[in-house]
Amino acid sequence: MSKETYNHNIKCSICGTSLTDFYINYPGAVCDECDQRAVIGSGRKPRHWSHADDGDNPVFVGRIRCWRYYKFGGWITMRESVRCRTYDEFVDSLIGGRRKRKQRRRPGKAGQP
Repeated sequence: MSKETYNHNIKCSICGTSLTDFYINYPGAVCDECDQRAVIGSGRKPRHWSHADDGDNPVFVGRIRCWRYYKFGGWITMRESVRCRTYDEFVDSLIGGRRKRKQRRRPGKAGQP
């Protein structure tokens, strides 16, 4: 059984606790202890549908608005740094709007694809 090591450069975006290297690719990651305090706007615990990799968003830890990335039957909670209306906006804010979108093909000039 491997022991996880904590990277002191990766911290919970709410309490500042050191996180493992697993979180290196998740900006604004929230530690498990803070995540356990998460509720949705009505004050109830967020729901999670593991069979669909889906669940409630956004969630709030205290008064801090966060979004959950649901994958492989679990989730990672990340603190919102820019006010977002939807999960897609949140993802775009993390990657600087570089997300690939479906684009309509426009016909080129004669002889061009």
